Amino acid sequence: MLRYRGHFIAPDLYHSLGNDSRSNTLRIVDGDEDNKPFHDDQFDVLNSFYKITQAGFLSTIIINCSIMTFGFLTFGGNAMGVILNNYSTLDKGATVCRLLTAISVIGGYPFLISACRGEILKLYSLKTEQKPKRRHEKLTTLILMTIVTLLSMVVSDAGLIIGLSGAVMGSALVYIFPSLLYLSNTNTIKPKLRMLILERMFCRFLLVFGIFAASAGVLSVITGV
Repeated sequence: MLRYRGHFIAPDLYHSLGNDSRSNTLRIVDGDEDNKPFHDDQFDVLNSFYKITQAGFLSTIIINCSIMTFGFLTFGGNAMGVILNNYSTLDKGATVCRLLTAISVIGGYPFLISACRGEILKLYSLKTEQKPKRRHEKLTTLILMTIVTLLSMVVSDAGLIIGLSGAVMGSALVYIFPSLLYLSNTNTIKPKLRMLILERMFCRFLLVFGIFAASAGVLSVITGV
């Protein structure tokens, strides 16, 4: 689960390995001192990022395949989607696994908070033309955690919120945002070759399809169909 949530902060993970002078990545500073770079060579940074990414994907594939294999060999066709539900509540090993799963779920929220906080601080930096200080980071974290905690005390069923978020953001991340970025980056390219024109037409199709998919997903969540 942590690997799947890692894409929220993938750029931050990359730039944390070094300092790319051409990047506009936001850096939090303590007082007037900037963060010190870990690497100066961009190639070394990219190579390190590749190794970390490959190791993360490979370990996730191995773990997931092992769980699916042993789960099916143990329970056969009766295996539930959440394999731990097949085990008795009195099973000590399954209890430990449930505890570790809970820790994994809870540990995933800092990834989301970090990504949200980073974008808020970037907007602050653009607005004030100043680098955020450490106290701004702490204050933003406190405000976000307070909002999330208050919402959790009021909302009893988060299924609707999760459904709406998945329907909208899923289509936006897959179809809408990439298409908008590509259309914006290639808008000033002249002359436009045939392949580029076809790609821009395909992006417009994906854009319309993404809006339709998001609308259909929202309608499905609201109506329960």
